[in-house]
Amino acid sequence: YRITVASAGMKKHEANLTLQNGQVMVYDLQLSVGDVSEKVTVSGETIQLATYDSGTVNTQLDAARISQLPQNGRNVLGLAQNTVPGLEAGGTRANGLMGEAMEYSLDGAPQTNRNFGSPANTAQAILPDPDSVQEVRFETLNSSAQFATPATVLLTTKSGTNGFHGSMFETARNNYFGIARARQDPSNFKAPKLIRNEFGINIGGPILLPKLYNGKNRSFFFVAFERFSLRSSQQQLMRVPTMAMRAGDFSGLVNGANLLQVLYDPNSTQSRENNYARIPFVGNVIPLARMSPLARTLYAATPTPTSSDNPIINFNLTGQNPTQQTVPNYSTPLDHVFNDKNRGYFRFTEIDQQQQALRNFPSASPANIQSSELPEGATGYQRIPVQTISGAMGYNKTFSPTLFSETVLSMQWQRMYVEGNPASMQNYEKQFGLPNNFSQIGFPAIGANLFMPYGGSQWFYGMSQRVSTIDENFNKIAGKHQLAFGGRVRHEKFGYLSDRSPNTVAYSNLATAIYNPATGANFGALPNTGYQDADFFLGAASSFSQNRNAPYNESSLIEYDGYLQDNWKVKPNLTINVGVRWEAHPAPGVKNDYLVFFDPRNNAISTPRNMDYYLERGLTSQALLTNLRDLGVKFQTLQEAGLGKAGIRVTTRTFFRGWGSRGFLRSASTGW
Repeated sequence: YRITVASAGMKKHEANLTLQNGQVMVYDLQLSVGDVSEKVTVSGETIQLATYDSGTVNTQLDAARISQLPQNGRNVLGLAQNTVPGLEAGGTRANGLMGEAMEYSLDGAPQTNRNFGSPANTAQAILPDPDSVQEVRFETLNSSAQFATPATVLLTTKSGTNGFHGSMFETARNNYFGIARARQDPSNFKAPKLIRNEFGINIGGPILLPKLYNGKNRSFFFVAFERFSLRSSQQQLMRVPTMAMRAGDFSGLVNGANLLQVLYDPNSTQSRENNYARIPFVGNVIPLARMSPLARTLYAATPTPTSSDNPIINFNLTGQNPTQQTVPNYSTPLDHVFNDKNRGYFRFTEIDQQQQALRNFPSASPANIQSSELPEGATGYQRIPVQTISGAMGYNKTFSPTLFSETVLSMQWQRMYVEGNPASMQNYEKQFGLPNNFSQIGFPAIGANLFMPYGGSQWFYGMSQRVSTIDENFNKIAGKHQLAFGGRVRHEKFGYLSDRSPNTVAYSNLATAIYNPATGANFGALPNTGYQDADFFLGAASSFSQNRNAPYNESSLIEYDGYLQDNWKVKPNLTINVGVRWEAHPAPGVKNDYLVFFDPRNNAISTPRNMDYYLERGLTSQALLTNLRDLGVKFQTLQEAGLGKAGIRVTTRTFFRGWGSRGFLRSASTGW
């Protein structure tokens, strides 16, 4: 901004000022006696780095600092963590508060992950290309009443200018050269795979349509594209059954105390009077003909060991965890100046992240290899696709030198799923001949305690969210008062596929062990007899589980906010900041009434509708309800519980915030 101050009998004063994001600047000046034709010019730009008229604790990152400071990963959060006092957890939390207590806002559009409460888990898929960011303001303490969270981050994207400007870059790290080559994999003393590329291009300027439109001084554009690509591999120590074990030879099944885990033939089990005695397998070798079809199928797709180590004692597979990540990022801000008093803007950002690595659950384990019956990666991998699309439209109106308004409409849409790779999404239970009463798709969880557990892919979950806001903000200068007031309507729609509970096949050692009389009716095994991998070889599962999972469902909520902030400059060395904020949060709505509550007053499970409704939709079964009622569980509708249709009592609160630049005032709050 260029400031000019003139008065009769005084020298004219001119200065260039830079107003930072979210900043209220007080510019004090003195006019010297002289002729109005004379002038005093302040050369260079004035940037007020310290604020003495507000108690807000904040840190600014402008375009120059974003460009010049080193970044590992080209993400604004990385800079925030290293440059903003009070930030932690990679720039997603402030002053020890939870992630939900800090919200990022991009040109007025909230940038959040409602599944995890902050951008923490999906930061690279939420925030824009750093080259498209003009400045970032981190308010970590004592924000004004305009903002709902204790900490707020305001990001402003770049705009085009009357001249065309752009840049492009490429950064590369590769295990064939440089520092990356010096790293070593302990198994072969070679540099593990690392191919990492980040490249982008951006350009901005006036909107020009030859012979149709000249947007200089009026219409501007800025377009930025960036792509992050990573292909890497890290050494991982794992366990797999030995080749001898896969042929039925468990003679090497010796524990750390050098004791053989003796295997007994379950087909030789005697009567109760004989304490269920069994005959041991000769030489601890199970005949190959006794191998179960499931073990035969999975052994054929299990990686072979890389060492002769005994897996009961030590790792015997030195493998790799291949990681793939690709994140393209697009941003397009458009600005238009209608006249000196009316301006508008539009911004659009889209980020698509694809990521895959080993899941390593319940323990470090490889993915399966390709066999005649299974494709590679039918079990073992975890894939996380994340897509974020956000946009904002703003209109700024100057009514007078002392009254200004800002209108912002924004929406953020995001979907995120955690799932197996495409090869894992088949009906493998049908292929294996396993029970699948509820027609689940994917690879079941088989043998969580085996040398190589087959974690499967039925654990997937995901969400889709839409956050829409309408903001109206006003600023008014009245004497010594700088008043900020306005309101917001925020609507959220949230679709969620809750964590799936996979169908499981479990194995113990009981089929190949002998009964320990000391355990009585608990039917425990005698120490150092039997082993779960031998039970798996025989196909003697200890249990099967079938799960009916919660359906995908949608919920929505709406929020109404209003605020008034007064920055009152009582004296040159004393400014009092007082704000009041009002919020209304009506009870959320849930599609299809898929809600359940527990009523502690009546010790009952409460639902919006009676249980017949949920029975008809297949969400429960009559046998389950009968069993629960026999156990004393009570069911009631929300109406019977006196909780109302939503099952939640609505609370409205008003918050007062206040502080002074030379000493903080006390804050007060009240609620009803």
